Amino acid sequence: MEKTCEKFDVEFSREHLIEAFESAPIDKKMLEYAIQFKTDYTVGIITDNSVARVDTIMLKNNWSDIFELVIVSEEAKCTKKGTEIFEISAQRANVKPEECIFIDNKQKNVDSAIKAGFYGVYFDDEVRDYDSLFKSIEEIISSRL
Repeated sequence: MEKTCEKFDVEFSREHLIEAFESAPIDKKMLEYAIQFKTDYTVGIITDNSVARVDTIMLKNNWSDIFELVIVSEEAKCTKKGTEIFEISAQRANVKPEECIFIDNKQKNVDSAIKAGFYGVYFDDEVRDYDSLFKSIEEIISSRL
């Protein structure tokens, strides 16, 4: 939490930061989709958010039961702007990069994942075209079988 305050040069009480982190909007449709895949696949998160924010959200929402792997750039010492964080995540999941599908709302992050050998799917979080997203993922999965 202290690092977050330093980064933005502001002072907030710990309680205010926790409250702010806990109020993060949750994409329930995306979460339901992740839960559906959990039975057959390792489902994880790769994020450039702060460790404190991710830990707070994970704890509040009981997500450790859903997401087996959480890679936070602050801990990994690299971001989604390059390929290293994707390489780290594949290693930790004990899978090959070509066995991974990465979804993100920034095309540049999807491009980095593709460079690392992942399948990449852009999801416009303003348009929220779930049918197109789910179809893209289904096509990737069926093409690999």
